[in-house]
Amino acid sequence: MQRYQMAEMDRRLANLIRWGTIEAADYEAARVRVRCGAVVTDWLPWVTARAGGDVSWWAPEVGEQVLILSPSGETGQGVALVGVFQAAHPAPANTPDVARMVFKDGAVIEYDRAAHTLAATIPGDVSVQATGSIDAKAGKNATIEAGSRVFLTAPQIVVEGTLTTAGGHDDAGNTIGQEYKHADTEHTGSYTLQGDMVVTGNATVNGSMTVTGALRYGSLVPL
Repeated sequence: MQRYQMAEMDRRLANLIRWGTIEAADYEAARVRVRCGAVVTDWLPWVTARAGGDVSWWAPEVGEQVLILSPSGETGQGVALVGVFQAAHPAPANTPDVARMVFKDGAVIEYDRAAHTLAATIPGDVSVQATGSIDAKAGKNATIEAGSRVFLTAPQIVVEGTLTTAGGHDDAGNTIGQEYKHADTEHTGSYTLQGDMVVTGNATVNGSMTVTGALRYGSLVPL
């Protein structure tokens, strides 16, 4: 009897903490089976960052190394602690100043506290939605570069400060040399145009108009 008890105690002690590799995953149930040598465990939950009112999800995959923590040495009651570097999946950085997440598709999100830079490289699309306001401020320049077009959609678009356009365009997105065409526009303050302006339709000036140079016209209709 005593020999059996000692053997049982040894078994439980050996099973308290065990290394293993994920053998299979059930993502619907949020469970994994882990291979520890010749033994494969039952379906075990994995440890996540939060699982309460706030919930996080970052599922492990087959082949990842885990640490099984088994209360009282019973692996059937254990949990899989994920996130252990191994030869097949080495660390993606080698400095304490960098926090980096590297995804299988090539996406990288990184913050470098030494350089004070936040960088994200996304091979696909990025979507940000807010039911309230989105406020973005830059102490220096803000640059937006698009391979095709930039769309701004709002009942009213307000630009405070000097607006400089390089190259011609119109509301349909067509390139038209150095001309600038637009639909309804309300402008408060001075407006400087370098180049030609073509008005198709009526032009109404409320106030005085100063012309430096020649004024060519076909006909003038008094109001």
